[in-house]
Amino acid sequence: MVMASLALAMAGHAWPEEPAFVGNKACTGCHKAEALDWQRSAHAKAFDLLAAGRKPAEKLKGKLEPEKNYQKDEKCFKCHTTGYKKPGGFQDVETTPDLVGIGCEMCHGPGKEYREIHKRMVLEFKRSEVQAAGQTYATLGDKVCQNCHDHKDSPLKKELDPKYGFDLEDKMRKARTAFHRITPSIGRHQ
Repeated sequence: MVMASLALAMAGHAWPEEPAFVGNKACTGCHKAEALDWQRSAHAKAFDLLAAGRKPAEKLKGKLEPEKNYQKDEKCFKCHTTGYKKPGGFQDVETTPDLVGIGCEMCHGPGKEYREIHKRMVLEFKRSEVQAAGQTYATLGDKVCQNCHDHKDSPLKKELDPKYGFDLEDKMRKARTAFHRITPSIGRHQ
């Protein structure tokens, strides 16, 4: 009886939905410079690295087969696509081509909810508002980079080569792309 009452009570309750991914095109209209910078980056081309024959020495170090096409290997999708197995996220190359590679939302969280705040308030929002809607800021301490760079299933570990070690502060200092620079403009959304 108690379980039946609980089930009926829960049936009328609207549970919050998990934030959904919207793809890079939803971001690039306003963030043109960042989008151009991103297109030249290794993150944008992360899915390409899975192709047969790409980076053979690296693949051998990680005990991978250099001539195998890993673009069909779902174990690689978590870190080489955007939003895999999440609402609105990467499904496959044919149906979700905008989510191939490491896009904006891999670093900034699923954009459906916080994008609405950005559109409605332009630059007059508070960081806490968009963070509550799912936006993340790796440069401010969110551990989004480590989700892939330190992932337990990654075949390329710092034990194989120190260059695979990941230090966010070091990467930010050495970054050659604007989308990874710590800029004073991020402070305007306090």
